Amino acid sequence: SLWKPSRVMKMLEISSSTFYDRITKYKIEKEASFVDKPKSGAPKKFTKEKEQKLMDTVSKFPIEEGSSYSKWTCRNLKIHLGFKVSIELIRLKLHENKQSWHKPRHRVDSPDPNRDKKLARIAEVSANLKENEVILYEDESDFNLFCYLRNMWQPKGKQLRIQTPRNNKKVYAFGATEKSTGKFFYRVFQRKRAVEFIKFLKHLFYVFSGKKIYMIVDNYVVHDCKKTLGFLEDNKDKIELLPLPTYSPDDNQPIERVWGTVKEWINSNYLFSDKQELTKYVHKGLRQYQLFKLNEKVS
Repeated sequence: SLWKPSRVMKMLEISSSTFYDRITKYKIEKEASFVDKPKSGAPKKFTKEKEQKLMDTVSKFPIEEGSSYSKWTCRNLKIHLGFKVSIELIRLKLHENKQSWHKPRHRVDSPDPNRDKKLARIAEVSANLKENEVILYEDESDFNLFCYLRNMWQPKGKQLRIQTPRNNKKVYAFGATEKSTGKFFYRVFQRKRAVEFIKFLKHLFYVFSGKKIYMIVDNYVVHDCKKTLGFLEDNKDKIELLPLPTYSPDDNQPIERVWGTVKEWINSNYLFSDKQELTKYVHKGLRQYQLFKLNEKVS
């Protein structure tokens, strides 16, 4: 039996005018009358043109755009571009375009006249490395009683005061990272002279017995002093130093990262009682990193 209009309206909870409007539309449009048509709605506040203008602007320094600011913030961008949108919408659009808020790094152009020659030699050795040869990145670092201050959990409204030493003392580490495996090797000393550097090289001779070592080094004075050069000449079948161009820390990154990581672990927010305790924890931190890299390769 057919349903009465009153029964349909009661079941759907609609008015009589809505019911008969739908009947009329169905007679004209058939099933298409039940599909909602797209609505124009309000115009978009952030058009593609605005988005492109935002990205073009943020890719340049503010001063280049005639602004008095030295860096772009979402607020500065809104004011500079004259956009009538919220600051949060600008932040959202930046994230959607794969932008993130983080600190840049300084860059120093190397003045070394032999830069290209040195880099070419490193590239040549890397490309023609034999099975009985190995490439290491080497560096030295200081660990201080005067600790680094880093973020830590503290009671709200209170700032912990870390005691500073009356006389800062240092412990020194020589380290090397194998280029192909990432394995880390180190020795800790109380001084940082050619004598200690040569002791570290002898340790590496033992570790890589039967292999020739190509060692990428920076321009620290112990790498080319008279004592070191004499030792290298006597052991030229075992090792060759590959000096980096001056002011090229980025080219020695694998070993540079080690020091930053270990100092975060053991040399932050804590004053060691004396140099002996500092030495103990430098050994522990470097050994922990060494084991971490070994386990990383195994897994």
